Amino acid sequence: MDKRLLAECSSSQKSKARFDARRAKSQKVKIIETYYEDKPFPSFLILGYTEDKRPLHMVIGVNSEDFELYFITAYQPMLEIWEEGFERRKKR
Repeated sequence: MDKRLLAECSSSQKSKARFDARRAKSQKVKIIETYYEDKPFPSFLILGYTEDKRPLHMVIGVNSEDFELYFITAYQPMLEIWEEGFERRKKR
């Protein structure tokens, strides 16, 4: 599975509504971690930004057979855990 599949999949209405509620700009997202072993579907940690330029992490599950996306969670990353730019975790 690659990044193109993630872009091609459709989302459910519930996931889309929750995603829109966070007002993330979809053209500014980047896959920063992949979790291929997640069940029932592989998932991805995505970095995006809100309209007021705050970083936002979103976890999205991908059902590649039915071309569906599942919104799992979204949160604002903290600098205590993430390096500047919010793309890599700090080493413990």
